[in-house]
Amino acid sequence: MVNQILKSFPTINVETNYFLIKTNNGKYYSSYLEENRVGLYPLLIHVDEKGNYIAENKKKEKELNLFINQLKIDDIVLIPSSRNKKLFIGKITSQYYIEMDKIYKNVIWIKELGIEKLHHIHQFIHLAHPIICLNKMKYEIERNLYSIFRKETAFHFVLKVNQQDHILCKSLYGLYHLLLKEVYHQDLKIKMTIQSPGLIELITDKLDVIITIINVIKIIELLTKQHKMTDKEKQFIKIHDEIIKKYYNFEVEKLQIDPPLIDSKLLGLIKEEHESKKNIK
Repeated sequence: MVNQILKSFPTINVETNYFLIKTNNGKYYSSYLEENRVGLYPLLIHVDEKGNYIAENKKKEKELNLFINQLKIDDIVLIPSSRNKKLFIGKITSQYYIEMDKIYKNVIWIKELGIEKLHHIHQFIHLAHPIICLNKMKYEIERNLYSIFRKETAFHFVLKVNQQDHILCKSLYGLYHLLLKEVYHQDLKIKMTIQSPGLIELITDKLDVIITIINVIKIIELLTKQHKMTDKEKQFIKIHDEIIKKYYNFEVEKLQIDPPLIDSKLLGLIKEEHESKKNIK
């Protein structure tokens, strides 16, 4: 059961590295996406007398070494579109290979983001190098890559605050109150970006806290839905009547939260595991 739960969460390895791969001002953006790979355009590769791959000139060898030896399978790459309006994020899936004197690695593409989602990317994206390490902003990338994920033993839930105006202190406190009132405070860590729009990240390694977080997220999702609730959804709301009252008393709805989508199968697995542990006790 626990293994099923763990497999339901996207997993980020702590050893994952993050790189920006340039696309020659967007020229190769579409071809990278269509061919599911990235390369070091316009770098040309030659073979020396010992059979080693070398760059077309000495200045490019550092970048070639970075691409071959430091960009590894399961590392995350970002590529910018024309005029740097968008970024596509993917995961490296192969070793390097040479094709028509150019070097490539295969990628599985995961998600496209507007450039404004990554607030610190501009200090890197205008550098002249074709490949740039982004490990300094890995936490920001992770929060924008997945809305729920597992890293080591901790589970992360990312809530997006979409409003353009100021965040009400009462509303933000209300969200914290909803969560901390239901769980032991040391079992839950909360991080947030101070920008508006911004992100709120909830982190825990406790199964009962995961259930509480998912319940609160589910309530927010239902209360912000535009269409009519099903009977099952109405019953869920009724069971959590106290949380609903706090939600409105603290004006949490003014946060304009976009909650992560929680798979119903995952929720069922977690609740089943939680109940089995309670029965053992």
